[in-house]
Amino acid sequence: GATLASTCKYLEAAPTTGISAWTDVSIAWATGGNQSSPVSGADGTAIGTGYQNTSDIVAQSGNVAATSAAVKASEYRGPNSLSDWFLPSKDELNQMCKWARGQAWTSDATQCSSGGTINTAPATGFSTGTYWSSSEYDAYLAWHENFTTGTQANNAKDYLGYVRPVRAF
Repeated sequence: GATLASTCKYLEAAPTTGISAWTDVSIAWATGGNQSSPVSGADGTAIGTGYQNTSDIVAQSGNVAATSAAVKASEYRGPNSLSDWFLPSKDELNQMCKWARGQAWTSDATQCSSGGTINTAPATGFSTGTYWSSSEYDAYLAWHENFTTGTQANNAKDYLGYVRPVRAF
């Protein structure tokens, strides 16, 4: 979260079983007029930038949980009522894809691929679809990752992609 940005070592994906289970939802990256407006500060792609990206998107007037990926992710509280959940950055999302597909970590720079299969445990609940990151590409586009192929690309902010909140610790 915000207070642990320099010391965090792990990302936790929102659990899809148990108390306060998360269900991946498919919604747009931004709401209405924000689909063609840049978000000041939401362009971080590196590991450790997702929380700040999410905060910047949430602060943009007009985004609401029902139709904004970052707002939806930030409003999740999980089984322990924590308020530090966020939409992962482009590189954080890539790490989640590798983990969900059971791909061994070799470096942060290694791209997720179509190798392996979506884990059923402990990565329960991941779709083989496309997930939004909190990283904006430009005023009209944001980064996402396809968990079937591991491909990262940018798409229009009104595209319906999956959301999975994460938190750092």
